[in-house]
Amino acid sequence: MLHRPAGICWEHAKLVTFVRDPVKRDSSLYKYIRKDPGHPIHREVRQMSLTAFIRSGVSLEVDNGQVRQLCGTEPELLQCAYDPKVHSPPHTPIGEMGWGRLADALDILDHFTVVGTTECMDATYEALWEATDWERREIPKANSTPETVLTYAEQDLILEYNQLDYELWTWATEGLKGELQW
Repeated sequence: MLHRPAGICWEHAKLVTFVRDPVKRDSSLYKYIRKDPGHPIHREVRQMSLTAFIRSGVSLEVDNGQVRQLCGTEPELLQCAYDPKVHSPPHTPIGEMGWGRLADALDILDHFTVVGTTECMDATYEALWEATDWERREIPKANSTPETVLTYAEQDLILEYNQLDYELWTWATEGLKGELQW
């Protein structure tokens, strides 16, 4: 069920969200944490390879993080080292997100006017403008960093930890192509 905070006129609200290719998302997260000395898990991650980071279990975000956020069952994705002894329920342990969570996330997205992807920004904006009366204008790109070239093994590992997120992202991409209706 979609949580609707009080004080908002939901009758006229248009919900919009973006999902991201989980391979690019986890790779970017890894780079961000290693680069930012102020990040709570920087010290742990700075010497790790991407593979070690994904396998370490230090961050819930690398395990279907987008589905976790959409389902609302995870009160927050921790910005500190994940410790299953300390952070057990209500957090779902790494590797234990079931396929039912993907169904829950897709049910939640049924309430959204537009579900876009960061990889298809032009199509996302087009869908947004078609669904609203907002003025069409050029949207500047921000926070853009060069993509990291990953090995096939690194890509496969990220996908292993993000099967639900990959299906979610595929669903959103197909929706932008007009193959699905929201």
